[in-house]
Order: sequence, then structure tokens, then C-alpha cells
Amino acid sequence: MLECYALSKSFGGVEALRDFSVSFPGAGAIGIIGPNGSGKTTLLNLITGFSAPNHGYCRWEGAIITNRSPHEVCRLGVSRTFQDLRLCPALPAIDHVLIAFPDQPNESLAATLFKWNPHDSDSRARVLAMEILKLVGIEGKSRAEAANLSYGQQKLLALACCIATRGKVLLLDEPVAGIDPTLRRTVQDLIKELAKDQLVIVVEHDMDTIRTTCNRTLLLSAGEVIGFGPTAEILNSQITVDAYLR
Repeated sequence: MLECYALSKSFGGVEALRDFSVSFPGAGAIGIIGPNGSGKTTLLNLITGFSAPNHGYCRWEGAIITNRSPHEVCRLGVSRTFQDLRLCPALPAIDHVLIAFPDQPNESLAATLFKWNPHDSDSRARVLAMEILKLVGIEGKSRAEAANLSYGQQKLLALACCIATRGKVLLLDEPVAGIDPTLRRTVQDLIKELAKDQLVIVVEHDMDTIRTTCNRTLLLSAGEVIGFGPTAEILNSQITVDAYLR
């Protein structure tokens, strides 16, 4: 279970998140919605170590993960995507996935110094990388540089990297923003499939994606939780309308 307790974060005296306390389930898809500036991305940054809270903490599987570095949080099983993708333009798609795999034997100091027959493990890793690229639907672009992929394919590659970390919690920051309807459906289907065994937290403005993929939805406004419950109930509530119109 992922737990957040009294998380608060201010920027220049402006409270981006205030006393956020929520316990997320161990699996399923949870939507996070709210108008721009409501604290959605700030929350993801605090959970994953890209920002430190002014107050409060996050706990994952009984361990406090607040104030750990992003790579430590990822190694503990909490992975994420970004709105701005953060891909390496000149790096082929398959290499992005290979880099994302945790605990690779060739990354150890011993392997670097003694070159312990890396070829077998490299071959296995490439097979697994191709399986993940196939899962997200871009296996035909495995050798293409990230810069030569369409924006939608880049979104799928970012999701593939997130999957490759083998995290038990996936935090997706606007995974369908700016992509065409066909690829949007691909991402929606992936979220539903992944959520069978993992916790997938989806920050998104596309309400169709929230409606079709998320069991429960959390509504943020001005840094505070003002609603959390079954997705249909939250999306159809007056508090959601008021939050977006205020």
C-alpha cells in the first residue's frame, strides 16, 4: 500500500499542496483530476523524490520513501512518466528500455572490471525489451531514434520505460495528452491491463480516459483533496464542476 500523510509543499509562499493524506490500494487504477495548478504534478514529484515536502511523508510497503533520491524510490518499486517525456533524442527506442531495467548484472563494478561473459544477459535483456515494446505497440520502431518517433509513439516509449523498471506502482502524468484517438485507446487498454496486478495512478485532463480506466478518482483543487470516491460519482458531482469553473 502507498500511503501519504499530511504532505504539504509551498513555492514562494504559495501552497501547491496542503495536508494531503490518502492511502492508495495495492492494485487498480486511481485517477487524479483537478484544474491547472491544483497540485497534481506536485504530488507526483513529492512521492517520487523529485521534490521534498515542507511537511509530511510518503510510505510504501511500510518504508518511508520521502526525501529519498528519485532513483532510490524507483528501485523500491515506484516509477513514473513525465509530461515532458524526458527521452534521449538520439537513443534508439530499445536502448531506452534496456537502460530502464533494474539490477542489470553488467552495471556492477565487478562486471566492469572483469567482463564476466555479458553476452547471455544482454541477449535476454533484449528479448525482454522487445516484449515490452510489443506490449505498448511500437516493436516495429525498436531501432528508431526517439527523435524520429511521432509524439504518440514517444508517449508509448515513455510508458515502456516505466514498465521496464518492474515497479509495483506506476505514476502516469498526462499519458494521453496530445496523442491521436487510436493511440489514446492503446494507452487506455494498457492502463487497464497493468492495473490488474499493480497500482496505476493516472493524472489526466482527458475525462474519457479517467472514466474508462480508473476505478476510483481523487479530485484536487487549490492543493487540497475535495473529493475521493468511485470515478462515476466524482466525475458527475457538482464539486467537480465547481472546481473547474472557480
